[in-house]
Amino acid sequence: MNLSTSISTACTSFLLTNLDDLFVLVTFFAESPTSKSLTPLTITLGQYLGFSIIIAISMLGYGLALVLPSEPIGFLGLLPILLGVWKILELLVGGGQGVVIKMPSM
Repeated sequence: MNLSTSISTACTSFLLTNLDDLFVLVTFFAESPTSKSLTPLTITLGQYLGFSIIIAISMLGYGLALVLPSEPIGFLGLLPILLGVWKILELLVGGGQGVVIKMPSM
């Protein structure tokens, strides 16, 4: 794979994965004229702060990938699945002690 193909693939992947972020930002900016706490400045600062945190975590993960052996890294994809199964089993076996919603009396 040559450099131009790699760069175009990376840019396309970045654009496609951030398409949902664009819809969220448009919604926030559309709501900002009617909100006192949601200003364009706070939306922009939040976007840059959140994106910077994502970049920092990605760089940390890249650094760890250089240090750790490559074989166990592939199993990290199972982590979200195992967390979901764990929470489902906790709800089923735990006797339904999850979220309790109180209905108002009439």
